[in-house]
Amino acid sequence: MEKKLKQRVPGSTRHVIGECPVCGADVYAGMNVYHCANNQDDSCDFRLYANCLARLGKQKITVEEMKVLLTKKPILLEGLVKNDGEVFNCDGALRNHREWGWGVRLFPARRILRSSPNLPPGFGKIGERRKKPKGE
Repeated sequence: MEKKLKQRVPGSTRHVIGECPVCGADVYAGMNVYHCANNQDDSCDFRLYANCLARLGKQKITVEEMKVLLTKKPILLEGLVKNDGEVFNCDGALRNHREWGWGVRLFPARRILRSSPNLPPGFGKIGERRKKPKGE
């Protein structure tokens, strides 16, 4: 049984936002999904839903953020909300999970805002680690 490919609406325009991390083809922004040009014929499985971080309080991944993710660089995600209501910031990068497919992997933010008055003592330079006092 052959799959029928969806036909584009005549006169519609699609904007390329980057290169597919799997096959190198163009990546397009749909209404709620970013997908590879080769996704329709099943030769590439790259597809990322724009609302994949909705459970953490982020409405959608913007086109600008997706452009950065496609260059294999992390993006800063601010104002995410944990289950207990705590607000946090972190970095996010593209990842491909064996079971769940493409998503955004979260890891601690490496960007320290020097103007923040709430920085703990010993933090001031990016990458600087606090030294543990002797006896701990």
